[in-house]
Amino acid sequence: MVIKLNDLLPYKIKVLDSLIRKKSIIMLKPYGVAPEQYGILKLIKEGATSLKASDLAELAGKDKSTITRMINSLHSKSLITKTISKKDKRISIVSLTDSGKRLLKEIDEYVCQNFEDSQSLHNANELEIFNRVLDEIIKNLQGELL
Repeated sequence: MVIKLNDLLPYKIKVLDSLIRKKSIIMLKPYGVAPEQYGILKLIKEGATSLKASDLAELAGKDKSTITRMINSLHSKSLITKTISKKDKRISIVSLTDSGKRLLKEIDEYVCQNFEDSQSLHNANELEIFNRVLDEIIKNLQGELL
């Protein structure tokens, strides 16, 4: 039996990832942030009020130097603040600024509307099944790799 590349799930996921990444870049360009930066802003918001840079790196699945560059870029855009921990001078605490919160809210509204528009092309049951299958694949692979 010969398996074609287009029949392999990892290939299809890679193609989907690439398409989503390209669309995200186009969607976020008017806001002046890259998809990875948007993700960092979301993680900071979801972390309540602030996060340690090292925790942010772990949550984002990025190395510390990459997170440091992203934090510096977001800080230079006045979207986050960086504070040195009083307990340990090696630790940076990052928080959203008011302008970061406003921008994130604006982007979230746009992304949610766009997401709803794209989801309207599929019925809710299909999307629920697709999400469950993806969650299972992720869970199984994480179990194998740990």
